[in-house]
Amino acid sequence: MRRSVTYTLLALYVCAQSAAWHVACAAAPHSSEATPPGSSLALPPEGSSRTVSPRIALPDDGPIYDRTMEGPGVAQFQEAVKAFTRGQYAAARAGFSALDTLDSSSPLIPPMKAFLAELTLLEHPSDHARGEAVTLYRGIIGSYPKNPNAFRAHWRVGDLYVDMGWLRDAVTAYEYALSRELPRHDADRTLLALGGALGELGRLAEAERAFGVVRERAIDDRLVVRATLDQANVLYAQQRKREALPLYDFLYRRWPNTLKYNPDALQQYGDALFDNQELKRGREIDLLLLNLFPSHRHAGTVLIRLGDSHSRLGLRTPAELFYNVAQAEYGDTPAAVVARMRLARDEQEIAASAGESFLRKKVEGMIRGNGLSYLESSEGEKLYKAIALNHQGDMLGSEALVRLAEHYELRGDPPRAIQVYQDVTRRAGVVAHDPWPSAAGFHLAAILKPQLETAIKNKNDVQVLTLFHSHGRDPEQHYAGTQTLLEVADTHRRLGFSPEAVRLYQALVRNRKVASLHEAALAGLGESYLDQSDPEAARNVFESFRLHYPKSARSTRVSRELTTALLEQGDRQSAIRIMRHWTRAHSHDPAHRWMYAALARALADDQKHEEAAAAFEEALNNNALNRPQDLRRYADLLLQLNKPERATDLYRQVLKSRPDPMETEWAQVQIMLNSGGKNRTDGRPTGERADAAFQDPLFQRAAGAMQIGLKSAIGDTGR
Repeated sequence: MRRSVTYTLLALYVCAQSAAWHVACAAAPHSSEATPPGSSLALPPEGSSRTVSPRIALPDDGPIYDRTMEGPGVAQFQEAVKAFTRGQYAAARAGFSALDTLDSSSPLIPPMKAFLAELTLLEHPSDHARGEAVTLYRGIIGSYPKNPNAFRAHWRVGDLYVDMGWLRDAVTAYEYALSRELPRHDADRTLLALGGALGELGRLAEAERAFGVVRERAIDDRLVVRATLDQANVLYAQQRKREALPLYDFLYRRWPNTLKYNPDALQQYGDALFDNQELKRGREIDLLLLNLFPSHRHAGTVLIRLGDSHSRLGLRTPAELFYNVAQAEYGDTPAAVVARMRLARDEQEIAASAGESFLRKKVEGMIRGNGLSYLESSEGEKLYKAIALNHQGDMLGSEALVRLAEHYELRGDPPRAIQVYQDVTRRAGVVAHDPWPSAAGFHLAAILKPQLETAIKNKNDVQVLTLFHSHGRDPEQHYAGTQTLLEVADTHRRLGFSPEAVRLYQALVRNRKVASLHEAALAGLGESYLDQSDPEAARNVFESFRLHYPKSARSTRVSRELTTALLEQGDRQSAIRIMRHWTRAHSHDPAHRWMYAALARALADDQKHEEAAAAFEEALNNNALNRPQDLRRYADLLLQLNKPERATDLYRQVLKSRPDPMETEWAQVQIMLNSGGKNRTDGRPTGERADAAFQDPLFQRAAGAMQIGLKSAIGDTGR
């Protein structure tokens, strides 16, 4: 009685506020309430419908018989049917059993057996009786396969399996029935029942398709209504509320009683309207639910939703009324906990914006009965911490932590707010269907995004990575398809975090809406693959880049990296072909030095000595041979081509290019061994002239011995 009076007062209050509501819908912006994206109201499973609605009996007209037939036993059959209809089951069984003497070809036998099966269920509603009924129906299917009662028996067997909880057997029975040539009505009834069984098994996508087919083709309005309702419920269970909403709208316009007598469907309809920001219609549905089912398990949730609707429109007074009712009437439910958090949040917002009128607002609240602690910041903090502690294992705890972080933000304490938001993001996946970790991530992004952009602008790579990974789980979702994400990916690559860079670049490349970023992302992706020693993947990326962006300003860089990938793969032929093409097409490019040297090395590795020597010479002429290793390699190649004088000159350049000790010793030995021809003209021994350049006496003695041995070997060969 108390609740009915309360709801009546609420309805009258809302009607009195109708004008204000319409004005607010037209003009007021949404409040800053931190509602998680994609979720209008987050409550634990006991306070929020997350599954398909409870099972409701499907249409069934019972056994089928011709009411105009005549002949033996017809009168007795009709009397038994009347007794069955009146609930006189014993008389009905006696009447049907007396017909056992009829010939098996009598048209009364199939409906009589069907009535006996139904009597078995009505007299003893148990799984044993259901099993007997299944046996009777299978007998009808086997003996009279073309009789209408056999068509009905196919899906009735599935229904009985569902009643026994044998859902997989039910699915098998329905699928077998659909494989037979059933009349359209029986096929539609079977498919509708199959959808229900699939839904109970959690195969929601298949259930949705089954209901959709029935909706489109069924002629019987009862099947259409039920298929529409079940499809809407399945979509809602998949959190596809926007798709479910038109189906609920259609039912409410065409068959309103279907929803009015189904509180679960009404609750889901109101939630879908609220989630779609259709606040006025949502309010009407929620008030209808409260008036029709004031004691329903969703009543507290609906009160919170009504409060949230008003809060979003900036109508704080009616919002506070609904929260207070939820707290007072449902004190032992999750809805009451949510109401306390909503009221505490509103108090903190009032306190933060009060300014010089803080004392006046505090007194006004105390007059309304809020107590001495009204607007005290410590009270809100204590409340949130207590709820978070008591609800560590459900989403109420997550919401309490988010509200606590918002509280710290209002008090001007961003570091503590960030820490708490991060704690919430780490709860992702801990509680099923918990939207608050995602909401905390969006809060973090709002706080950290300006700092991240500043760090990128200042080229502070370490700070960029620190801020980016402070967003919690999947931080890239907050920057999807933005230049900021590309810059963050580049930073990961520069600092050596190649796997993470690859993941971020791939997210950009897969996003077709940001084609302007694909060029840079592809180049970075290929380089990241190279950094993590995956030349095959790098090659595929760079070849794709050259195909899609042949005139890109990054072509030189990509060609160079592609060449590196090919060489690491051992495909020198392809690398040589690309480098030759590049050197011809970009003769004045600043990168020509690297390309000339790389081409020469590749040709040498490929044992193409003459071509390699020509490439080395061209590289030398273009000032591309600056490394001692390249100079030494060119000199060695010239020795193989029997050009010792030119080789000696290059070995001397090696010594001038700051080689390592091994390169130095090798160049010195080769100079001593190959400088004789040039030094004989001055009348001194070859080794004496060469020794002037080297002060190591051991080296001089070794070189001299090698030259004497070489001359001896030449002389012996001549003789």
